[in-house]
Amino acid sequence: MGLVRNLTSSEIIGQVIKGIEVSRRENMPPLKNIVFMGMGDAGRNMQSVNESLLCLVDRERMSLAQSKITVSTVGPSPESFLTLASMPGTLAW
Repeated sequence: MGLVRNLTSSEIIGQVIKGIEVSRRENMPPLKNIVFMGMGDAGRNMQSVNESLLCLVDRERMSLAQSKITVSTVGPSPESFLTLASMPGTLAW
């Protein structure tokens, strides 16, 4: 099918919130790790990825540890690697 569009930051956060809701409802272990992978390339959606990362680590909002967030990318350019590396979380490629 290919890429139709990039997710917005609200849609990304919505997926995290849904994961938290499901894990609580099903009595699963609490959600502790987040991996940005398999929903389009983060390097091609940097604004929404950055906005959602800032929300996830903000103590007033989601308050997740930066060390528990991984952003996976194939990186469309060397500049995108540098930009993603400056965002909260760990960069994987």
